[in-house]
Amino acid sequence: MTDYKKQYLKYKKKYLQMKNKKYKTSSGGSVIPTPPKPLHYKFSNPKFSKVLPDLNNTFLTYFVRDYSRHHADDVSDHSIWTALVLADWVESKNKWISDIDTKYHDVLVFSAFIHDIGKTGDGDYTSLISSYKPTHHNDGVDIILGNKKYITYANDLDASLNSNPEDTFYNDKRKTLKPTKNAVNNISEYSTNIQDMFKKSGFTIEELVICAMIVGMVDVFEELIIEPIEKYNLNNQNKQKDTNTHITLFTSYKTHFNKLLDTIKIHHGIDRRNSTQMLPIDKITLTRMCLAVSAANVKGSGIIQGTLDNLPEPTTVYPINDTQISSSNLKLFLNKIEDKFSKYDDYYQYVDKIISQTKLKTIEQPKIDEKPTVEKPTVEKPTVEKPTVEKPTVEKPTVEKPTVEKPTVEKPTVENNSFCSIQ
Repeated sequence: MTDYKKQYLKYKKKYLQMKNKKYKTSSGGSVIPTPPKPLHYKFSNPKFSKVLPDLNNTFLTYFVRDYSRHHADDVSDHSIWTALVLADWVESKNKWISDIDTKYHDVLVFSAFIHDIGKTGDGDYTSLISSYKPTHHNDGVDIILGNKKYITYANDLDASLNSNPEDTFYNDKRKTLKPTKNAVNNISEYSTNIQDMFKKSGFTIEELVICAMIVGMVDVFEELIIEPIEKYNLNNQNKQKDTNTHITLFTSYKTHFNKLLDTIKIHHGIDRRNSTQMLPIDKITLTRMCLAVSAANVKGSGIIQGTLDNLPEPTTVYPINDTQISSSNLKLFLNKIEDKFSKYDDYYQYVDKIISQTKLKTIEQPKIDEKPTVEKPTVEKPTVEKPTVEKPTVEKPTVEKPTVEKPTVEKPTVENNSFCSIQ
């Protein structure tokens, strides 16, 4: 019987040994010089540090080889790079985060780290090697809300050693022969509720909402704004543009944003009565945070030197020949990411366009999930005095019954010997 878990762990060990080598970025094996001072970000609140190791160990077990969708050799490295981009922007006061209050910087960097959490925790360790997971945005939101069970690396290892579930494909009660699937087949016992994990660590409802929003919106800026604008510009190069050319795109972004926010608020029981206490962040700041992580996600597609809090430094080993990756993907992967972001950074101008839609909506319309309180004007009903109508006293006329005198009928005197008394 093949011990798949043993093979998996053996490969994992070999994989980690490979990752300890120097970075290689080209087919010639050139080494990227190590910067004199690697960027390091330390969370000011330890609640974020508490959950990092368990999540990162899980991210490490989801290997990537389809570099057209994910620019690192596992989910961990790109997640750390994206968080370090935000850390760098915090330090340099970059325009992408310039209007975000410093009290939100920790949760902003942490949310950047977990932005691809939906690609992990499902026990499917192979899809990212040759493809991608198209539902990872929605899955990520459900994971953070506790609606979807999440298999951590610890859960997976525990299940492989201590669980022997039956293979449901057969009806003879035979056991499964793939320990890497043990947690999936017994997920109710071998899984973690991420929302509960975060709450136990000390996360507030506001921070849970921010994390879920950023995870759900991370690619929306690219999909609903950048790609349509690039397509429009390509097909309308000679057409004059004005400030309202792409207004429908900005509106669609806000519609998507509001719909997701409403869903998350309903989940947490946030409404007009308690929103000030449970969700004090304003919608404009939350929008800016989502857009900042969207940009950092692109910037973090390449190597960002440094460490994130208590995690080890990412050590992605780039493919160096066509035997490890197809020629087309290799060429795509080895393109200069910085050039891509330089072009992407030009789209910062559209951030203000989206924000203006938010301000307009905030002023003109009430929140979708809150019925506006309309004070009804107090209209004093005029006191209408009903006129006193005196009912006329109608005297019933006294009707005197006429005295009818009975006529005196004199009986005729009938003489004797008369033959006809009545003529």
